[in-house]
Amino acid sequence: MTWTHLLGLDFGIRDRCAATVVGWRDGDPTLYVIESYKFISYPSKMIEEIRALEVSYPGGFIEKVGDVGGLGKAFSEELLQRHSVYIKPAEKQGKAAAIALFNGDLQRQRVKIVSPRCKDLLQEMKDLPWSATKDREAEGYPCDAADSCLYAFRAARSYLEVVPPPPPTREQQIRAESEAEWARVAAENNAQRDTEWFNE
Repeated sequence: MTWTHLLGLDFGIRDRCAATVVGWRDGDPTLYVIESYKFISYPSKMIEEIRALEVSYPGGFIEKVGDVGGLGKAFSEELLQRHSVYIKPAEKQGKAAAIALFNGDLQRQRVKIVSPRCKDLLQEMKDLPWSATKDREAEGYPCDAADSCLYAFRAARSYLEVVPPPPPTREQQIRAESEAEWARVAAENNAQRDTEWFNE
């Protein structure tokens, strides 16, 4: 079964950087958060982290998305100009709605987090409170892994996958073969009657 992977990045200089790898399989609309972690980096070193992840996922990433505004601009420009690595600007509008959608998919198991490799993400999800306006997380709490995960979630297209129908049971196969045989016999009888009518 073929996997598609996507990389979400959150850049930081005062805060930590974070990377989240999500993936989905052909015929499976479930999005798997495979790993999500924080690390210390700077623009000229970020390429090493990305290359290491690409080695871990031989098929590469269909996209790399990240916050390329503010402090992220230095990272994205360095990656593009020196290494020809394009970071697609992450969708950042409507963050509260995106978080609600992510949480809903998580509850319905349309999103599954692979726990052993997502400790930083799970810890942030546990600790992060809402702001007073309920439109984003409260200030002063680390959300690097959570942001990189949200960027990847919003860019992923796992929901376009369609679950293939189950193979027919033996009973269904027999019924289909029987119906096909009856249709064949009926067609032969009709053809014979037509021939007899024209010969009269």
